[in-house]
Amino acid sequence: MALERGNPLPVGRYWIDILQKYVPDFQDFLARVGRSIHVEQTKEHLNASGGGVTSFLFTNTNPLVPWDHTKFGYPNIGTGITDLDQTGQVPDPAPLFGDLGIGDLTLPLLLLAGIWLLSLG
Repeated sequence: MALERGNPLPVGRYWIDILQKYVPDFQDFLARVGRSIHVEQTKEHLNASGGGVTSFLFTNTNPLVPWDHTKFGYPNIGTGITDLDQTGQVPDPAPLFGDLGIGDLTLPLLLLAGIWLLSLG
């Protein structure tokens, strides 16, 4: 997804992940800009490092809204996004041998099997 780095924030649809410690500040920002930004959806979850995050899907209708990227980061351009579930990362692929507990050994085992087959001539 592309980031919007414009300031003031251009009119458009966006989504952003806000660290839990900054959510009150972001809510204060939303209150200050009033009806210029309409939040369509929020979703709380954990980020990759296990910290709390709230995702916001929103539309900005005012071309003069200032954006504090130093605290909130840059929002993602959300054109065509109708649900925050559409913004998720692609999940890790399933292990080759399912849940047998040998997922980390798949590549070495396949290499050893290949070498053994080649040694048979």
